[in-house]
Amino acid sequence: MGATAVIVPCVDTVEQARQLVFAAKFPPLGGRSYGSRRSIDLYGRRFVEKADVETLLVVQIETPLAITNADEIAALPGGGRVVPGSG
Repeated sequence: MGATAVIVPCVDTVEQARQLVFAAKFPPLGGRSYGSRRSIDLYGRRFVEKADVETLLVVQIETPLAITNADEIAALPGGGRVVPGSG
């Protein structure tokens, strides 16, 4: 199915986190492309539902601004996990 987790460092704002969800998740949660039929051929018609549930998006908060926004970032639907980074 491809990558099952993506870790993105230096997420400071809810808008940045929203953009990540849009890129990583399928509609209606995000805007990820369905691509070719290959995924459906390999994994079945429920691929999109399964992929959105089984693909983990992890954002790292590493700045004072990110800490201020951490609760809102964590509450974003589809946002997955929020972890501290080393920044």
